[in-house]
Amino acid sequence: MALTFRSVDRDQQFLLPPSMADWLADDHVVWFLIAVVEGLDMSKFQGRAKLGGAGREPIDPRLLLLVLIYGYCLGERSSRQLERQCRENVAFRVITANEAPDHTTISRFRKDNESAFASLFEQVLELCAAAGLGQLGVVALDGTKIAANASKDSNTSASRLREEVDRIMREADEADNSDDDRLGDDRGDSVPPRLRDPSHREERIAAAWKHIQEQREQASAAASANVDQGKVDEYLERMADPSPGARAVGNGFTKPPRGTDRVAVAEFTYQRQRSLQQARIDDREFRKAQCATQGTVLMGVDPLPVDQARHVARAKEHLERVKVQAQHAATETTDQLKPQRANTTDPQSRLMKTRGGWIQGYNCQIVATADQIILAAHATQDHGDVAQYEPMIDAAQRAARHFGDGRIDTVVADAGYHSKSNLTAEGPERLIPDGKGYATAKAAIEQPSHGPPPAHATPAEAMKHRLRTAEGIDTYSKRKTIIEPINGHLKDRTGLRQFSRRGLEAADSELKLCAAVLNLGKLFRAAPA
Repeated sequence: MALTFRSVDRDQQFLLPPSMADWLADDHVVWFLIAVVEGLDMSKFQGRAKLGGAGREPIDPRLLLLVLIYGYCLGERSSRQLERQCRENVAFRVITANEAPDHTTISRFRKDNESAFASLFEQVLELCAAAGLGQLGVVALDGTKIAANASKDSNTSASRLREEVDRIMREADEADNSDDDRLGDDRGDSVPPRLRDPSHREERIAAAWKHIQEQREQASAAASANVDQGKVDEYLERMADPSPGARAVGNGFTKPPRGTDRVAVAEFTYQRQRSLQQARIDDREFRKAQCATQGTVLMGVDPLPVDQARHVARAKEHLERVKVQAQHAATETTDQLKPQRANTTDPQSRLMKTRGGWIQGYNCQIVATADQIILAAHATQDHGDVAQYEPMIDAAQRAARHFGDGRIDTVVADAGYHSKSNLTAEGPERLIPDGKGYATAKAAIEQPSHGPPPAHATPAEAMKHRLRTAEGIDTYSKRKTIIEPINGHLKDRTGLRQFSRRGLEAADSELKLCAAVLNLGKLFRAAPA
């Protein structure tokens, strides 16, 4: 046993130059990432590099890409923290060959190569396919909300933007008048302090205005597209039908289709209630006359006059209220009816609802295989998922050409994608319930079905039938085990709970980078370096 401790001499000089191969174990993930990046086609990254001029040589794009990839593997996305890691972390020092790129260089590289990360994602997919990964029997589609680099408190209405623009213009006029009084015809060399704004406030307001106008146009187009005039006419005809069979419509038990004139509906309801009350009065008088001829007395209370009946009075009040609302709506501006809002920090982000509350962010769509290889990833501004089914499955099918026969058998997705168009669209077989997963599983146990759906079944009925079969519910139950862990890995392993940069294109680029990192992790664990 030694009598003393091992000496610590921090001034000891290296007798021989150190070898970086001795700094990390042979099976360390960094060696695997270096080998992968060395084999990538870097033409889209290198196209941004400035060569052939005077000055210091630029840093190799492969080095900067490796810094980003390994940083995201560790959940470290801050360019300043990555710079610190390049100085202090041995694995990063191996990646950079003892270089130390500053945070500005790292940040600028990520910004300048937004479109190139899509190429990285596709090349990593090809590597996964070459390694035998990617089980296309069942693929899962899901969306997850990720916060933008903006506060939801920065959302501003059109009226507030107008006030801000007016204030800026007043400041500009006041500054001009003050300069005229102070300088006369001289130009002057300084900008008025109150108008100095390094974050380009006016440009952000202009961008917010543009998105508000787009929201108005989209809302108007969606409202027009959702009106089925045939259903509206049929509903109004049933309202006008005096037969007893149409009474449920007149009593408001059937919801009017989108686009129906509320005043017309209220008018029909009022007139029907009057007719019903008058019919009660006439029936009472008829039975009184019959009793008088028989020498008997009719028992009971006479109905109230038509205008005094409670249900008639309520229908009349409702009619007057709807008329006032319609007149008020015709005179109000769009801003007053439903204020359109935009975020002045990141105008392209949207206010979205999550289980934990509202966030300012983007809806990120993911398609993954049964062995959790991400086939497609895309950031959108759409609050819902239903419109994203077809474009995401098209993207997944294009990516699937790298794997085996390139054919996707079945797509599983949650109720957010349930619609007639998605159930009947061209493409692979799909399982999309119209309710929560637990309700779907319960229905399969309590009301099991067998065989193919009935020939006369609608698309929704056929889907319910398939999900109640043993095979259907067993296949759909794989959805959570495929896609939910990926959503968790995106946010916890790569740290993508909030995007680093602003704008839809920047968010989509970072999402694809994170998806490529997760795929590389699957590839490394499947075939260690």
